[in-house]
Amino acid sequence: SGQGDQGKPEDKVKEALAAFVKRYSEGEKKKDENIRVGAFDLLIGMLSDQRALDTVAKVLGVRSETDTVKYRAAQMLGESANPKAIPVLVKAFNANERNVNLAPMIARALGSVSDKSAVTELDKIIRPRVERFDNTDAVGIAQAGIQALGRLRFPESVDLLLSLLGPVEAKGPGKGKHSGGPSEEGVEEQRAATEQALVDALKAVTAQELGAFEEWKKWWGENRETWKPE
Repeated sequence: SGQGDQGKPEDKVKEALAAFVKRYSEGEKKKDENIRVGAFDLLIGMLSDQRALDTVAKVLGVRSETDTVKYRAAQMLGESANPKAIPVLVKAFNANERNVNLAPMIARALGSVSDKSAVTELDKIIRPRVERFDNTDAVGIAQAGIQALGRLRFPESVDLLLSLLGPVEAKGPGKGKHSGGPSEEGVEEQRAATEQALVDALKAVTAQELGAFEEWKKWWGENRETWKPE
């Protein structure tokens, strides 16, 4: 290609990808995780291009790669704001759901892609885990997913958060069959933290300052049809 091609956006991406591969490979040779993490900076702002997205996705899929590098890849995908990043993040989540460090980070990254399909995917991540208060790993992932929902300002986010808040609140002390024994202390702590996360996310999405489930339900019932994110 002649000199005239220099400014083409696809050439910029091509150059950035070549530089990324070079830097990343250097980090592999030197077994230096910091070089590999830093390599991603070369692709900032490029992930609307499918080739750049695929390259970052590939790193996220490398089994032997470290959590820190994978986290940077997930973060890049989230920050790309490219809806095509959502299935990539979901695939990575499913591959790493037993990884207590990485799974919550990937769930959180889904909150950066402002697309309704992220709400649907977060539902699948949160719902099976949100009431497992005796399992700190499961509940940690659910809470990360709830935080992600708090950044997705869609009516569907509010619907989902409310559908989760009702049952979580209903299991609070004095509301269900709680023996109140010491073994239940940790369980109640996780339940309360999950309830707080849900309320915080509702506040973040709606900019309303409400408390209990019934208040939110009433407000949403009156406002759902007309509500628009500020």
